[in-house]
Amino acid sequence: MKLELISLKGKYPELNKHCSECLSDIESLGRLKLEKYHDLECISNFLRSQSGKLKLPESCRSYYELCLNYYVKSFCLASSIIEVGVDIDRLAVMSIIGQPKTTAQYIQVSGRVGRKSNEKPGLVVTIYNNSKPRDKSHYEDFRSYHQRLYAKVEPASVTPFSRPAIKRGLAAITVAAIRQFSPINANPQDIDVSLLQEWIKEFIHLRKKSMSLDELADVKHFLDRFLSSWPRRVKELNEWGKLSFNGEVKQNDLLFPLGASGSLKGKLPCPTSMRNVDGESSMWISNVYSNFEDIGEWDV
Repeated sequence: MKLELISLKGKYPELNKHCSECLSDIESLGRLKLEKYHDLECISNFLRSQSGKLKLPESCRSYYELCLNYYVKSFCLASSIIEVGVDIDRLAVMSIIGQPKTTAQYIQVSGRVGRKSNEKPGLVVTIYNNSKPRDKSHYEDFRSYHQRLYAKVEPASVTPFSRPAIKRGLAAITVAAIRQFSPINANPQDIDVSLLQEWIKEFIHLRKKSMSLDELADVKHFLDRFLSSWPRRVKELNEWGKLSFNGEVKQNDLLFPLGASGSLKGKLPCPTSMRNVDGESSMWISNVYSNFEDIGEWDV
């Protein structure tokens, strides 16, 4: 088994951690602890993800099957933070201790299991506490609550006329409005500019009472630029575009799903879900300060 693990470690750098854990046991104890079942399972899953024909080497597989016969199971213990960032498709059973505070959180948490429903469906068991009023209420209203689960999702608040909201959503709203007043088979080039002007005028008339002076100025500036660029924009982008999830954005599409990648110059963003409200931030660790010597706390 030791040679098999060394071979896997050298061939697949991704398995370095799991192979090292098993090798440390073999070198110190002359055998593997039963708890190392999880590392062998991770190695097996990785090999299967590389190719359906790849399997654990013979000795490792024998030990893995021995662990299965002893009913050794792996668990993922987590707090409520599991609702973001945990995407392990082999998780199939979940126990939720207590009812989460919001329905949105409940949906996110319980959605961590059964990610491959066609292979193995997920089972969620919620364990309520009789001494907590919220838990007791959900227990008594369990069936009707789950039948209307998505209707119970709490509304999210956004600032409608802030600059980021205008930049991300107002162009798509304008396109949607003018398409309602145009023939169903009309292309972007078929839209009359006077229709745009009339809609913008009516939009500002109806909504200006809901805006501050600064917001009104931002909206007018954005729509003026949108109106002036429309003939030039639709000259090259003569299709509305398919706003499908993870769909390909074509070269002549006018709209694209917010968050899509590719060549998007001149195209108009269109939010497709509430996940598009906030942008993503990339972070990295900088070593710029490591180039400076430690000159002491009181030195200037």
